[in-house]
Amino acid sequence: MFQYCDMWSKHKDFADIITADMHIMCNSPMHSLCKYLNMVRTPLRRLNKEHFSDLKDQQLRARKNPKLLQQECQQHPGDNFRTQQEKGARDKYISIISSSMELQCKLEWIKYGDDTTRLFYAKAKQRKLSSYIYTLKDQERGLVEGFEQVGHTMFHFYRNLLGEQSLTRSAIDMEDNVLTNEQQVRMYRSFLCNDIKNALWSIPNHKSPGPDSYSSGFFKFTWDQTGLLVCSAVQDFFKTATMLREVSATKFILIPKIQNPQHANGFRPITCCNVIYKCITKLIFQRIK
Repeated sequence: MFQYCDMWSKHKDFADIITADMHIMCNSPMHSLCKYLNMVRTPLRRLNKEHFSDLKDQQLRARKNPKLLQQECQQHPGDNFRTQQEKGARDKYISIISSSMELQCKLEWIKYGDDTTRLFYAKAKQRKLSSYIYTLKDQERGLVEGFEQVGHTMFHFYRNLLGEQSLTRSAIDMEDNVLTNEQQVRMYRSFLCNDIKNALWSIPNHKSPGPDSYSSGFFKFTWDQTGLLVCSAVQDFFKTATMLREVSATKFILIPKIQNPQHANGFRPITCCNVIYKCITKLIFQRIK
């Protein structure tokens, strides 16, 4: 499983990983962007495993070094070399603490999250079990069991609720509410890189990522390297009106409205879209507005 974490960008090897596979040529800019994101996923996963999988031990080691250096500074006041060492060790400790806190900030047990206590494992098990939907009542009030049967029940419920895609389109009334020539020219104006950057920057880092598992923080931290690739992909979409499924793919998440819901309408659906898809949507919305 892969999910980008902002703390990776603080590691010294992060920049090398990001720039290693930048020279990618594909049929379209959007193909190039998707291929690039797929290629850096493996080294980023390796970076996390080698340097961020033991944050608890890193905290203990990083906390010990500043204490020892602070004692040496007290014994040797005025020693600039030891003072600089102490400052560097303290900054590293603060960075590690900040990274671990960012990972836990969404969890209600943040106060006890660092300790491998019974509370930690009980809470983790509770969250995992609460996400399972094994039994559910269908529209005929009958009980269905099994993940596959529950999935079919959910699918039919939302298909009936939202309806199927219409194959016919109604004619557009061209007599009233027609755009002026100036408005039409404004609507056709190309999006500049600065427009794309502002749209992407408006997406908070902590927003749940889409199927590609990259948050907006990844593109913000790597904008100097990936900005041109992102802008080319977005601009290419507005020129060709073509979007790859890797970009438009969406995760459909069901959030319980109540405890232990028994019916499909007891869940609130949300969609988690990829950052590039969100960025394009924001640009369209801003232009129409």
